[in-house]
Amino acid sequence: MGKNGVHDLGLFAKIISINLIGTLQVLALAAEHIAKTEADENGQRGVVINAPGILLKPMLMTVSEEFRDGLATGVPFPKRLGDPSEYAQLALSIIANDYLNGDVIRLDGALRMAPC
Repeated sequence: MGKNGVHDLGLFAKIISINLIGTLQVLALAAEHIAKTEADENGQRGVVINAPGILLKPMLMTVSEEFRDGLATGVPFPKRLGDPSEYAQLALSIIANDYLNGDVIRLDGALRMAPC
């Protein structure tokens, strides 16, 4: 239950399909291709970067401006939602750093989602 009644099951299924099943499918296909590439001099074959989080990307743009503004007020610093260019900048840094491996980096302005 939410503030407006029972959650829309169709919307939930769509979000799960995109964010969970879609992510798994992309990772599986990418891993298959990466495994077939020739390793570089350090034994590396590629980089996997996942889960861009709460950024102003197409899925978040489908919700109301009021909802996006509500999310932004919960961001401790800076007081805004992230821009896709910030994600791209981080991705380039991750790719350039061979010694970074198997880690979680949060790019979210320290946003922690409150319960509904």
